[in-house]
Amino acid sequence: MTDATAVPPVEAPAITGAKQIVRINDDGTKFELDEAAIDEILHKIDPDMKVAIISVVGAFRTGKSFVLDLFLRYLKYTSSHPAPDVTSREWALACGPQLEGNSNFEATNGETGFSWRAGRKRNTTGIWMWSDPFIRQSATGEDIAVFLIDTQGMFDSETSQMLTASIFGLSTLFSSYQIYNVDKRVQEDNLQHLALFTEYGRYVLPNKQMKEASMRSIQSFARVISDKHLQDLCELDATDVEDDDGTADTTDDTNHVDDVPVVRPFQHLDFLVRDWQDFKRSATLADKHADMKAYASEVLSTRKQQDLADTREQIHSCFASIRCVLLSHPGHAVTDLEYDGSIDEIDGRFLELLTSYLNTLFGPESLEPKTIHGVAVTSRELLVFIKSYAALFKEATIFPEAKTLLEATAEANNANMKDRALAKYKAEMQKKVGLRCSYVQPHHLTEHHRLCLLGSLTIFDMGAKM
Repeated sequence: MTDATAVPPVEAPAITGAKQIVRINDDGTKFELDEAAIDEILHKIDPDMKVAIISVVGAFRTGKSFVLDLFLRYLKYTSSHPAPDVTSREWALACGPQLEGNSNFEATNGETGFSWRAGRKRNTTGIWMWSDPFIRQSATGEDIAVFLIDTQGMFDSETSQMLTASIFGLSTLFSSYQIYNVDKRVQEDNLQHLALFTEYGRYVLPNKQMKEASMRSIQSFARVISDKHLQDLCELDATDVEDDDGTADTTDDTNHVDDVPVVRPFQHLDFLVRDWQDFKRSATLADKHADMKAYASEVLSTRKQQDLADTREQIHSCFASIRCVLLSHPGHAVTDLEYDGSIDEIDGRFLELLTSYLNTLFGPESLEPKTIHGVAVTSRELLVFIKSYAALFKEATIFPEAKTLLEATAEANNANMKDRALAKYKAEMQKKVGLRCSYVQPHHLTEHHRLCLLGSLTIFDMGAKM
């Protein structure tokens, strides 16, 4: 007999603040993905909503977590206010006079912000994700959920080189916008490490000739099927199953292989140069932006030396867009061991440059969802990819072979497209055999099933490009 006085179980409180989604063992040689945390974070939004992941990577003790907490303040402020003027501190002060995440006096463990502190010892370990999404609108008016990711600093004395490569690789695979935080200038070793850690991204893409042949086959198949209902099915998913340039495919058989847009494995890369010292005192903000463009050209231009040229070619082949953003020093008070997070003590020139950068980074024109093979992925699909990539890196005793990474990507991508095609088939069949539908003659049902099946297979073929 059931006890009528039994107290119902209390649900665990929802995750808030920064949550560690990848943990490192004490030896600094292995990591573990917290799948439950990832599930809970991504389930805060509609499973079909597209997602943008902004990730910051770089050497340890270079201020990544500190600047991410300023990112958080900006996103919180602009959730209810327009983009601020670059000369205004209002957005930075809106949540209080002191910045969250300060662990100079006691560990914060991510409750209020990404943990940071002054000093020489490492602070962040593993990968942390802000648990609350920020819903923003793209230039097309589409809602996109924005998440921030903080990563363990590279090249500390406690983490193996292989694990460092894995953390960097995972962060890059997860993100739609990778921010590479560097100190004072972009040096050649920064570029070499970036090229090494992103090398495997190039192999995530399928062979270009195979992809073009596949798309020609799909287009021919769609033309042969003359039934209007099937055409409607394909057109309905045209916005979801995009071509490589981010638009629905409108090409015909006369196009050559060379006309296929090149899809790079990763989307955007910013070199965020901290403590930049070469701005003229009299320089305006426009002058500083011009300096940034000139510096990017200087750093990434082709070199005569083969090894230097190869490094730059590799980076360009992996990212769709690359730029350099230069930030001046935030003020010496910020680096003090007793700094209490006071916003007023942050140098105004630093805040002006940061505000300008954030207005661009989170503006509608720049905001894009995470894509894989040029196709935007939803929250539900991203979850599958994250788990697949994490499992791959975790099981490998060395940095994974390109073939293995390709197979993992193909498996996750095809699983997502199978689910999408099956959902479309079920939805279309429900129109004939749903609870409120009248009797359907067997031959009509068979024909409807055939058309729905063909439409679903077409949707799968258009999306499963690997």
